[in-house]
Amino acid sequence: MRKWISAIIVSLLIIATTSQGIMASESQGDQTVGKTLTFEQAADLALKNSTTIKSADYNIESGELVRNASADNAKCIPSDGTNSTASRAYTSLVSADISWNMSKKTRTLEGDKLELSVYKEYINMIKAIENLNYAQVTLKNTQWQWNVAQINYQVGITSQTQKNASDTELKAAQNSLRLAEIALDTEYQTFNKLVGLNPTERPVLAEKPNYSLLKIDDLQSSVTRTLEQSPSVWKVDQSVIQAQLAIELYDWSSSSTSPYKTKQIALTQAELSASETKEQVAQAVRDLYNSICNQEETYNTQQEAIKLAEDTLRVKRVMFEIGMATKTDVQTAELALEKAKKDLNATIYQHEYLKLTFAKPWAAS
Repeated sequence: MRKWISAIIVSLLIIATTSQGIMASESQGDQTVGKTLTFEQAADLALKNSTTIKSADYNIESGELVRNASADNAKCIPSDGTNSTASRAYTSLVSADISWNMSKKTRTLEGDKLELSVYKEYINMIKAIENLNYAQVTLKNTQWQWNVAQINYQVGITSQTQKNASDTELKAAQNSLRLAEIALDTEYQTFNKLVGLNPTERPVLAEKPNYSLLKIDDLQSSVTRTLEQSPSVWKVDQSVIQAQLAIELYDWSSSSTSPYKTKQIALTQAELSASETKEQVAQAVRDLYNSICNQEETYNTQQEAIKLAEDTLRVKRVMFEIGMATKTDVQTAELALEKAKKDLNATIYQHEYLKLTFAKPWAAS
């Protein structure tokens, strides 16, 4: 009898100590709850905070000034290179016009990249919060099992080896919780820096991505659309135009002009580069599409896994009520269900991220 009483006292002391440990872990730090943010609000903050975007806006303004100055110097559109002054002025105008348009394309590109980065960090924070919640539940369940193992050891039901294994499992769960806390703190700091918030602020995320299938008319249409809108494709096409113009306005009268053959070679190189870039962009779109399809198959599989975990938990609860299963069995089934839900959410978040990338593949480069 004394052995049983001692074991019970030990277990109560253990429960009190470990509970205090969790409370201390949750209350530490000088963090402050921040503003509630939707994804769109976070993206707006990031755009306002970005020095890259501000610099891109200045580049557009500067490019327009240079382009206008070049336009003032170009009095006509030469038909060939016989008038070297007119040819140089017109070539300068075309180059300035391309540079100005490129600055606008770059501004759009940087904005798309930033918005995609914000979305990625937004869902990374959601995943980090869910990972922390799962680690807390895991530790709670592991502590229960550890308490049971201590009692069983005290009364001689289990061996020292089994007790040591329980100790190891508890330490692993505690370490996992600490790692999850660190990971969440890191995600907050990364997100806050991106959108311009104080490092200690903890914004509240107002929305979570919902799952929806990718809907497209056909893959080739998506490839064509991307090729038409891609800044990198536009850039290499402009290089071809410039190379063609250098041939059309070649100055045969100037001894300092590069050999005509080099201009032809430059055109060939520009065309090869353009062709290669378009092939790479098209393949990237196809690869993204395949990745999205894989995620959709994974989603279906994980839906079935959740149904199975729910059925298992239901059975364990019934068995527990009639004395055929332990509380540990029920908690294990509950934890398995939580993990299945967490895994499904991770797939949803990745699927939605890939869909955004599919719409603007250049933003992920």
